[in-house]
Amino acid sequence: MSEASQNVARSGANAQHSADDAAQGDRKPSQMVPDLDFIERTAQIGSWCWHANEGRSALSVNARRIWGFDIEQISFDMKSFVSAVHPDDLDKMKQVFMHASQTGDYEGAEYRIIRNGEIRRLWNEARCTEFNEDGTVARVMGVSQDVTDLRDAEKRTKEAERVLRTIFDDARHQYMLISVDGEIIEVNKAAQDYAGKSRRELIGSKIWQDSEFFDDSDEEAFLKQSIAAAAQGASLRGVREYHLPGGDSVAFEGSMAPICDDEGNVAYILIEAIDVTDKHEADLKLAESEKRFRLLAENGSDIVCLHEVDGTVLYASPSFEKSLGYAPDEIVGSCLDFLFQPHDLEMTERLIERACMTRETVKFEACSLRSKSGAYRWFEILIHPILDENGVCVQYASSSRDITDRTLVESQLRQAQKVEALGNLVGGIAHDINNSLTPVLNMLQLVMRGMAEDSKDLNRLDLAMKGARRVEGLVQKILTYGRHDSSERSLLQISHVVQDFADLFRATLPPKIAFNVWVDPADTHIYGDETQLHQVLMNLATNAQDAIRDESGEISLTVDTVTLPSNQVSVGRELQAGDYCRIRMRDSGFGISEIVRERIFDPFYTTKDVGEGTGLGLSVVHSIVGAHRGAIGVTNIQGAGAEFCVLLPAETDLATLAAISAEKVASGMTVQ
Repeated sequence: MSEASQNVARSGANAQHSADDAAQGDRKPSQMVPDLDFIERTAQIGSWCWHANEGRSALSVNARRIWGFDIEQISFDMKSFVSAVHPDDLDKMKQVFMHASQTGDYEGAEYRIIRNGEIRRLWNEARCTEFNEDGTVARVMGVSQDVTDLRDAEKRTKEAERVLRTIFDDARHQYMLISVDGEIIEVNKAAQDYAGKSRRELIGSKIWQDSEFFDDSDEEAFLKQSIAAAAQGASLRGVREYHLPGGDSVAFEGSMAPICDDEGNVAYILIEAIDVTDKHEADLKLAESEKRFRLLAENGSDIVCLHEVDGTVLYASPSFEKSLGYAPDEIVGSCLDFLFQPHDLEMTERLIERACMTRETVKFEACSLRSKSGAYRWFEILIHPILDENGVCVQYASSSRDITDRTLVESQLRQAQKVEALGNLVGGIAHDINNSLTPVLNMLQLVMRGMAEDSKDLNRLDLAMKGARRVEGLVQKILTYGRHDSSERSLLQISHVVQDFADLFRATLPPKIAFNVWVDPADTHIYGDETQLHQVLMNLATNAQDAIRDESGEISLTVDTVTLPSNQVSVGRELQAGDYCRIRMRDSGFGISEIVRERIFDPFYTTKDVGEGTGLGLSVVHSIVGAHRGAIGVTNIQGAGAEFCVLLPAETDLATLAAISAEKVASGMTVQ
């Protein structure tokens, strides 16, 4: 009997004497020993006393609960116990009890009882406390404990240990359980097979003493250092290459996990070792390949990206920031949909799908991508599928080359060729129309001179004359566009030209449209045709007014001087270095779509309804600006208006201005 059980038995004996005495009076045991029930319930035991001479037993309150007896009943005979014990355990109980009754030697025993229809397991321990004069047993004190839950827990624990042992032994990876000083406590079959030793040979030895695992003097120090760290509670993981006897080497991905006892102290260390030799060699080759790839990608001008099949960027080369303004860290982990215009995005998605399905490289000849500043640049994109060992596309790489400058030059070339062809065509047509129109105008003038002022026919002829004049004006626009007219150039003070235009245009505007003009106080001179420049300003302003439509809005005209440091392409034309007069006309309309902006300077192209525009306004502006050795472009803010920018060569050298003025005065031309 355990010391705890003996102590409880002694307490039960004392309490039981009190219970026996109480049975002869009117008081209940619970009144005599109020603390006994609390003690037994806390200890989860019940005490009892067997009076051999009387053939009866007295049980404490908690013992009655454990056996399933009536709480109010005090005395029990052998039949009460026999009726509670499971039939299969009756013989065992009787043998134990008879042996104890005859000899006084009571061994602990466990047997099942049936309590409220449920089978429970009880553990019983007892000792003889009183003998008769003839040496036979007179009194036995004992305790009963319900160990059903304990046995169930033990069973579950054993089953769990069996399952864990099976998993441990059958694991493909090597596992070892060691003490904090490096002694092998347990190994699984994989570790035994690799070491070429049995479990018995390995257990008890130090892990660094097993030469089958490694043959390197540095490894012992490394292992001791790692075990010391794990013994302090650190979890370790890494890949390490080990040198075996004979010169071979293997690579293991290993881990050390500390296992703590109930007090939180590290008691054991679990070591896992995975043979990754083949993978390690492949990783080394891959790392070398990636190094070469990065060397090419990070030093080239093309944007190189690696993508998941869903478009997520895994890698972006530094050239991304140089070309589009986004740092690689801003791009990695995201898709690039936000860079594309809708029609280009749809085309790109189809090309990616085709590359993955056909497993061949595809090319997007020209795609516009939005930079971080909001400007679009043109790129030629190659899409390369990356296949796994089964030929399935698992990733793809993209290589994007900036072709903005090339595209611009090609566009300028096409525009120049188109303008030249159309100029020759419309110039010839305009001359023919002008030649045919001249006699019509002359005849109308002659006829109108010979008619009375109050003649109805005179009014009709006047309407015909106005119509002919409008045709004449249209012909002059066409001739200007085709550069088949002659213009008079002079040195102009730009502030005077702008002011004259502003006074005229402001008078034609409705009150709900504000017109603001600002001219740089450092006035600029240009060499050009005043009439044509008036036409440029009027066409741009009229276009701005049409953009606002019938809404309230604002038109702003700004004039200043800028300096281009070197030959560069600016607003659609290559300009030489120097000072330029910059004229900017901005409206608060709805902006211009990308499609319209691409063709906005094309002759006869208009977005107005039939009969409302000729499509020559901006093309004439483009022609006049080009004839003045300048450039024009448009900046669009979709939904917030557009701004046209004109650059004209400025005459800022005072000596040059004086020489030009003298030359023009001598030839009869005026300098404004």
